[in-house]
Amino acid sequence: MTEADCDYNLLLWLILLIELIILLVFLHFFGYSNYLVVKIGNFCRGLRSSTAVVEEARISVAEGNVFDVPLN
Repeated sequence: MTEADCDYNLLLWLILLIELIILLVFLHFFGYSNYLVVKIGNFCRGLRSSTAVVEEARISVAEGNVFDVPLN
């Protein structure tokens, strides 16, 4: 990757960050900040629970208990 490519990627990330800040300010002024926090929290909780299921399945397979793997 050349130096010009790195500069271009940095510029794209900077533009994305600025757009995200503008979006968050817009949502805050229109009262959607609490809604956004709740949605992000639910998303993270879902990620944690799915990660726990995968880890439980990994442990069951490692112990040889293939039939104990949760399917939900």
